[in-house]
Amino acid sequence: MRKEDLYGDDAGRRQVAQAVLFTVLEQLLRLLHPIMPFITEEIWQVLPGERPTPSIMQAAYTDEGAWPSNPQGAAKMERVMEVIKGVRNIRGEMNVAPGKQIPAVFDCKSQAAVDMVAEGESYIRALAKLNDLRFGMAVEHPEKAATQVAGEVEILLPLADLINVDEERKRLQKEISKVEKDVSMFSKKLENEAFLAKAPPEILEKNRKKLQDAREKRAILQESLNKISC
Repeated sequence: MRKEDLYGDDAGRRQVAQAVLFTVLEQLLRLLHPIMPFITEEIWQVLPGERPTPSIMQAAYTDEGAWPSNPQGAAKMERVMEVIKGVRNIRGEMNVAPGKQIPAVFDCKSQAAVDMVAEGESYIRALAKLNDLRFGMAVEHPEKAATQVAGEVEILLPLADLINVDEERKRLQKEISKVEKDVSMFSKKLENEAFLAKAPPEILEKNRKKLQDAREKRAILQESLNKISC
């Protein structure tokens, strides 16, 4: 679904943004009031619109249950943020100028990952500073690409003119070492008979999933290292 379908034209989107910002600020002021009573009162008094009480100290404390909940939307945004962080990590480690627009290729390992990237594409492009983004399942990998893994998305930045192969090799080796520690830690836990006997089923399943994810990430990183080492 497009943003235009949700919020209408530019004026409608501005109104929605202003309403969200106002609500967040007003509720934050209520949360902060017990520890910053004077400044929160001053700001609260000059907020536009009607206030429910003459003073913020008479206003009801914000209630978590009063806020709308969207766990699925929050989970999707977490995955989008993980992808953006992955691109930024490569940029930082490869010393790419923060404002420089670069291309990217995302090799998604499932249709759900493709859908997630498609829904968050505008955020990813803007926040990761991408001037071109190609993504899908089993997409062709560019040569001399810096690689990072974010969940079910393999991030490839084709930095042929910017990448230092030796530095990228060292970076990948460092990433693999980190993941090896995770694989070792979760393997030992799941081989521990005392842990297996006492841990609830959901904890065991969570650890098995983390072990599987770590092994898959290690395999992708090792494949990338093999490619640039040829």
